[in-house]
Amino acid sequence: MTQLPFYWLHPGDLFVSREPTLVTTILGSCVTVCLFHPLHRAGAMCHCLLPVGDHERNNPGYRYVDSTLPRMMHAFKETGITFQGMQAKLFGGAIMTAKSATLSETSLRVGPANVEMARNVLKNLGIPLVAECVGGHKGYKLFFNSGNGDVFLSRL
Repeated sequence: MTQLPFYWLHPGDLFVSREPTLVTTILGSCVTVCLFHPLHRAGAMCHCLLPVGDHERNNPGYRYVDSTLPRMMHAFKETGITFQGMQAKLFGGAIMTAKSATLSETSLRVGPANVEMARNVLKNLGIPLVAECVGGHKGYKLFFNSGNGDVFLSRL
């Protein structure tokens, strides 16, 4: 069995590769979108902190869901891979407060807003969301195999 190269994805970071790699991150209210193209066996992963950001400033990071996902698609395209056949998986978006918080208190929290924005942007980009594990009150440790699209999660 061949061991995959390992990449630690930091918050506000992006990973795109045509080479199989094991990418990992830890999520709370942040979201990760994993893109995978089965035909090309290539993958990408982002770690976004907030649903929307200040687009007036020249911010080279990948902190905001609304701007990162289109930039992620552009980075994928630069590797020579078309969008046709691309699949997405969405993770994270936990409500990092006490379980006793009421729905009205949690409806404006960052985690759910991140999830909603990611779903909307993926839909607008025409990328099918084939799997998700979002919400809850605990974070995740996530491992993404960019060569076959597999994702392994463990609750923190």
